[in-house]
Amino acid sequence: MGIISDLVVNLNTTNEQPLRQLLATYYQELLEQRTGSVLGVFDRMNLDISKCLRQQQIKLSPENEQLMQQLVGLNMIYYR
Repeated sequence: MGIISDLVVNLNTTNEQPLRQLLATYYQELLEQRTGSVLGVFDRMNLDISKCLRQQQIKLSPENEQLMQQLVGLNMIYYR
């Protein structure tokens, strides 16, 4: 969860606000565990992140790019 909160804090430009709001929503959902499957939340989150980055044409800083790769990598743990 630290990766998500680090990303939320680091996303500051106006262009990055939609991604920041999206991550904050998923962070809250994971904290509250509103759904039964963490894997399901991560699957939806990864799809929504990809969609948001494309639609908003967001270019992440190298630091945020690394954090995003770590976040997406967490989902891959479940598939091994």
